[in-house]
Amino acid sequence: MNNQWNNAVQQYVRTRPLLVTILGVVSVIMGLWALCAGVVGMGVATLQLLTCSLAFGTPIKALVTGVLRLMVGSALLNGSGWARMATIIISVVNLVVIIMPGGYGSGEFWNALLSIGMIVYMMTPGVTRWFEGR
Repeated sequence: MNNQWNNAVQQYVRTRPLLVTILGVVSVIMGLWALCAGVVGMGVATLQLLTCSLAFGTPIKALVTGVLRLMVGSALLNGSGWARMATIIISVVNLVVIIMPGGYGSGEFWNALLSIGMIVYMMTPGVTRWFEGR
């Protein structure tokens, strides 16, 4: 499983170096910002909307954001129709949770739940195959 995951990431990085570089730079900047700020403000939430990240707000989640963006980008660019649809739906629902009244305070639980679900979906071949009907 680990070897399969590494091969998939390496192939993705080789085929789209510019996109991966941009996502990596943005992730590092946002991660450092989150670690320095310690709190989540509207500025960070706005950046999250623009970069289509899934989870952001605590130092731990900031470290995971780059991986999440890579997986979302991979699903949107390389995935089947089902994978793309699932990624878009989860991302849109998550963004709605972020910007709804109450902001991060009320949406944090759903934010984390959606992010965990996306990680499981992207990293478990059996789940991916079942969802895509293969």
